[in-house]
Amino acid sequence: MKKLIFFIVITTCLFAACESNNEEIISQNQYPGIVEEIFEPNEYNTDMKNFALAVSNAMNKSEDFRKLIKREVLAKFDGDYNVLLSHIMNKSILPIEGIQLRSSDNYTVKDLLEDFYVSNSNISSGLRASGISVIEELSAKYPLLEVSVPVHADEWESDYIPVVTFIPSEYEDGVTQSVTGYNPNGSITIVDAISPPKLPLVVVKENEKLKLRELNPEIPWLGDDYNSPPPAPTNLTASATAYGVALSWTKPSPTEGTIGYYICRKGTSDQNFVEILIVNGVNNIACYDNTAKAGESYWYHVKAYNYAGQSESSNTVSAVGVIPANLLTFDVNPRTEELVELNWTVESANYVKIRLDRYVVGNDNGYKLHKEFDKGVYDYFEDNMNLLAGKKIQYRIQTISSAGSPSNPKYDFLYMPYRNPTYASPVKIKKIKCSNNVEGFLMGTPEILITVLGVDSNGKTTEITSFYSDMKDFAQSYNHLIFNWQPRDNWYQRYTFYATEEDPGPDVKIKISANIGVKKISAGVMEIEPKAGIETEFKFSAPEDMGSADLSFYDPINTTLKFEKHGYWCLVTLGQ
Repeated sequence: MKKLIFFIVITTCLFAACESNNEEIISQNQYPGIVEEIFEPNEYNTDMKNFALAVSNAMNKSEDFRKLIKREVLAKFDGDYNVLLSHIMNKSILPIEGIQLRSSDNYTVKDLLEDFYVSNSNISSGLRASGISVIEELSAKYPLLEVSVPVHADEWESDYIPVVTFIPSEYEDGVTQSVTGYNPNGSITIVDAISPPKLPLVVVKENEKLKLRELNPEIPWLGDDYNSPPPAPTNLTASATAYGVALSWTKPSPTEGTIGYYICRKGTSDQNFVEILIVNGVNNIACYDNTAKAGESYWYHVKAYNYAGQSESSNTVSAVGVIPANLLTFDVNPRTEELVELNWTVESANYVKIRLDRYVVGNDNGYKLHKEFDKGVYDYFEDNMNLLAGKKIQYRIQTISSAGSPSNPKYDFLYMPYRNPTYASPVKIKKIKCSNNVEGFLMGTPEILITVLGVDSNGKTTEITSFYSDMKDFAQSYNHLIFNWQPRDNWYQRYTFYATEEDPGPDVKIKISANIGVKKISAGVMEIEPKAGIETEFKFSAPEDMGSADLSFYDPINTTLKFEKHGYWCLVTLGQ
């Protein structure tokens, strides 16, 4: 109930006057020209004023009426000290001396109030309306009209005649400072709407709690006793969405103090329905089951509940958990030695987020959650990757449904390069060393021919460059530029180095294939596989074949290639 507390006061000087005699009522007679009615002139306020005056007159003339009001308000039918007019108007009461009874000798509260009802019409004090029950009309017009004694009701002595006031339509709780009151002699007084009085005060108004119930019938009130559970909800529907199984229903009618709803579900492997969710609030008639697993079938029903228990089940519906959208593509590529670009595409919108796991081989024990992305994000740039130069980094990406179900994963990986692929990086021969049995001692030191082979756009093995080393003392240092390397179409490009020891003699033609790097992602295996280009015939002078070795773009800049065959070996050190 709103704070309806009043004290009789006009100004600070009047408050002092009241303090000197608490039982004295400040009236227009004591302070002429100061006190006047303070409310807007509308129909509601006029009705309330006239009823307040009738109650005031009845209080003044009938001690039995005062006793009845005290007895009724102390019953506190809704927790406040109040009673509805409709509840008391037909109760019997002792007639007032000098009042002419009707044909019946049963005198009621309605008769008393009507005898003292005052309005601007032809009804005057002491006279009944000609055949018309004004009080009945008033009660029908305002069925929640009540008489209350908000303070000191239990201390009210029957010989005390209180001031009567009413709550005007423009009243604002905590804002309105004063309201109009009526003294037992009918004079007007001012009632403080903020500070409580020291004596009982009668207030005429519409019952606030019942008014709130009328305006908000769906909201239950604590303390209300419901002897039975509410009716079952109806019209339950279920549909699979990217956010889970969407459920909606119609609330019970009547709601019977419904507090909320139990959402019950049964899967294909369940024997019975199980409560999975509680939705509180009678008007909250929709929710998502975001625990439904992708591709599984479920059945649902809903039950309403109040303080007395649960309703019967609603109709039963079924739905299948949404399988999250699969990823169509997933690519991981280095952009610089510090930056990696990841991008992907998704087949549909049946997901709520993207999960990206990462596994740095040699650093981690397996895949770990690396990043999560909102729906609608399709790329990601990862920087500071030079810290992982030379590492093999594997990525796994999945869409995730609202139930947390992952899609089939897509994989990609990279070897983080030491070189920056955005500009040309020089590859130089720094040193060549070989075993001393490569050349017979009669022939002196060996002559090592290094042929660098690649694969052209047609897949054919082709010569990139070649050079000799005279191998003084079986080891020779150089700073010779072989080529500048800037891969464009294949980040995993590789070149094949073919080594021979050559002597003067008849030319020998040899067919050789260079290798290119190709990603292999299959059955959880991720590796760069050497794929042979189309064999091409090359001419060598009486060669001693020492074999081949591959150099990949992501290999360390300073690296050594080893050639070993027929019991002898050769090492070629590369640098920048």
